[in-house]
Amino acid sequence: MKAKLIFASAALAVGLVGCNSDSSGPDDGQCGGVGNSRFDITGFNLGEFSADQVDEWVNTEYDGVEPISYQKLVFQLKADTQSVAQLSAPSFKFSLISTAYACSPVPPYTNEKITDINITSSAAFSDELPAGSSLNEVFDIVYIGSDYSNQVDYRRLDNGENDYFSISEFLDMEDKKASEFIQFALNSEPTYKQNHVFYIEISLDTGEQFSLESQELSFTE
Repeated sequence: MKAKLIFASAALAVGLVGCNSDSSGPDDGQCGGVGNSRFDITGFNLGEFSADQVDEWVNTEYDGVEPISYQKLVFQLKADTQSVAQLSAPSFKFSLISTAYACSPVPPYTNEKITDINITSSAAFSDELPAGSSLNEVFDIVYIGSDYSNQVDYRRLDNGENDYFSISEFLDMEDKKASEFIQFALNSEPTYKQNHVFYIEISLDTGEQFSLESQELSFTE
């Protein structure tokens, strides 16, 4: 009788052992096997959007027909990506009493970093910024990240508004990670409103360089 009791207890213990589950809470998403959360960037697509607030997710595509307020224009670079398969070894945690948790997905990420960004226009932005001048000082980076998170911090002003980093300030940062989405917004009003075609150049630490061109657009008076 005693031997049967020991066998039953051992069988119960084995049945309670699960993949990456323990009594402390949800696991870290690594349940073993091949994952594809990491990606390499193979290119970018440029989109122009109209946004009432640049700190909200941008989703209203701008058609370029009517002039747009400089405060609403947002350029978005969406990366073309290629998944990089990663092999992670399975891990097992022993617990007699355990709550089962599903393996949570790992947010997509890339190890690539941005080394340079430059925005210019076919038309003069102001007397100080003629056509072809770098406009890095008048564009802010308002979002770099994925659907999961924003990787760019910003300064909170006393009035509650967000003070974003200009492209020039961003390039001075040490860790400039690339990501699925990069969004730019103007922080200054152009003196000359008409017929701008913007050119965006971005370089990665892999040596790759990408050049993109906006549609022709004008700003409201």
